[in-house]
Order: sequence, then structure tokens, then C-alpha cells
Amino acid sequence: MEASVALNEADAQALRDHLDALLTREPDMVGLFYQRLFTTHPHLAAHFDDSDAARREKHLLEMLFFALANLKHPHILGPALQQLGDTHRRLGIAREALPGFNEVMLQTMASVAGNTWHADHAARWRMALDTMVDLMNAGYDAA
Repeated sequence: MEASVALNEADAQALRDHLDALLTREPDMVGLFYQRLFTTHPHLAAHFDDSDAARREKHLLEMLFFALANLKHPHILGPALQQLGDTHRRLGIAREALPGFNEVMLQTMASVAGNTWHADHAARWRMALDTMVDLMNAGYDAA
């Protein structure tokens, strides 16, 4: 499955720069994301090993940067996110939970950004995150 991405390279670069700025503002943004995710969707916490939180957070951050670098290269991004989707499926995470991930990520980013968060940030991030979820869903379908 190849997702159609309406973001261009300038958008992807803007998102990479924005992610860098968010991480400069709050280095533990991904940790805050998981706290918010598990508070908002407590049933998801059971699917993750809490003793390996640092590894999980590092992996998510690496995947975000990888996805942003490869949004226009579905032959690279697709298989990686399909594998990630399959991993989540094997962990017992329902595909219906994936859009909730996007909402919590957007909320976390907006919270970290504060008054520097704008509608164009939200729109670009939503497109990128929706593309990631679409590709992860292909991993559920391949099983």
C-alpha cells in the first residue's frame, strides 16, 4: 500500500525543523506524549513494557524523524511503517487505537509549543501522522 502524501519536501523540512524546535523547548516531549497517551487511553499501557520506557521513547522519536525524511519515498517508508503496524498488531493493539495516537501527539506538541503553535503546524502534522497511520494499517492488513 502506498499512501498519497500531499506534503512536499518544504513541508517535510518545516516539520523536521518544528520537531527540533519542540525538542529544544521540551527534551522530554516524547515522555510527556506517553504519559498523556496512557492517561487518556489507559488500556494501551498494558501493551507496553514500562521498564523499557527510554527505549520506547527513543524508538518513537527515531521513527518520527525517519518518517519525515521519507514522506516522499513510500518505497522506503511503507515497509518500515507496515512492520511497525504488524508489531503493534502482535502486541494486541487494535488498529482503531492508532488515530488516538495522532490526537494525543498533536495535543502534546501543541502543549509544548504553547503560543508558538499555529493552525499550519497542526495541519501539516495531521497530514504526516495520518500518512504514518495509513501505512501502519497496511501492516495490520498484511497479517
